[in-house]
Amino acid sequence: MLFNQIPGQQKTKEYLEGLILKDRIPHAMLLTGPEGNGKLMFALALAVSLMCQEKEGLESCGQCSDCIKAKKYIHPDIHFSFPVCSIEGKKREDTTSTDFLQTWRAFIEKMPYAGIDSWTREIATGSKKL
Repeated sequence: MLFNQIPGQQKTKEYLEGLILKDRIPHAMLLTGPEGNGKLMFALALAVSLMCQEKEGLESCGQCSDCIKAKKYIHPDIHFSFPVCSIEGKKREDTTSTDFLQTWRAFIEKMPYAGIDSWTREIATGSKKL
């Protein structure tokens, strides 16, 4: 995900660019807002920008190996944590995000502005408990 692929939100983009250019990235950031406002896409674009070795300002190059891995959601330094449900053959307590990683990657590729409700509908069935 590139920042130029996120419509609007110019003020937020300028703020993040200032952090990157000044090398003042905080150890944690909380991106909030209503479902569909692009929080996840901003987080992904920021992660790619931080990983990219060839970026100009805020925007990553999209071509280096870090960008390519991030675009496929397989970069080893970008981790995802999301709600899961029980799966056949495993207790709910033993189920982790890793069990749903391929589904998650396909989901965010298909629906980048979706929220937690859409994700839980994606993985839930009548017999699974969230």
